[in-house]
Amino acid sequence: MNEAAKKIQNFPSLHPFQFDMVSRLELTVFVDGYTTELVLRCISSKGEGRPQTLFLNFEEIRDLKFRAPGAPFQTFLDIRDVSDRQWDRVKYQVLDNENAMISFFCNDFSFRIEGSI
Repeated sequence: MNEAAKKIQNFPSLHPFQFDMVSRLELTVFVDGYTTELVLRCISSKGEGRPQTLFLNFEEIRDLKFRAPGAPFQTFLDIRDVSDRQWDRVKYQVLDNENAMISFFCNDFSFRIEGSI
């Protein structure tokens, strides 16, 4: 199993579908003009239990498509390993199969859960 597949395999351990609302989206384009970073801050729409936030960080974004009627918006992200395609600096495809709100490719991603801010 390659590195990209291992990372995707660990992602469900956070129960990401529990964090179904994107409350904040930050897109940063760095000075070099080529490097981009996308940070999604996700919360639960159910409001049950201790408030927590899922932070998803995506690096080197390509082909970003975003459509949302407002904020916060609901999304269910699917992260796929596309490293076998051997595209330059692209390992993952991220898309919302449920609502088609967001899709893009990226080189890397990380995730963490924090208590209420």
